[in-house]
Amino acid sequence: MGENPDAANGSPIVGPEGYVESGNARTMAIRRAYDRDLPQAQEYRRYLEAQGYPIEGIEQPVLVRINRANMEMPQREQLARDLNVAALTATRAFASAAGAT
Repeated sequence: MGENPDAANGSPIVGPEGYVESGNARTMAIRRAYDRDLPQAQEYRRYLEAQGYPIEGIEQPVLVRINRANMEMPQREQLARDLNVAALTATRAFASAAGAT
């Protein structure tokens, strides 16, 4: 749930509107851990603090990656579909949409 170059793993990816494009299940798992006050929620919080993320005052912090690619809505919808398939395909889709080669 931390930093990871693979779009299918690591922190969820959200668009500029705040909608989860990849990692909805990961987002829900974090939310449930916080809601149920599970030990994993506190471990995750400590992990974020140890990595230097400013989480003081945030009740349920979640690390996310923000997709800042300039895309029209049909492209964003296709990207979200592509990001929710096999890891290799998802990573290529994200890199392509972000303009990486």
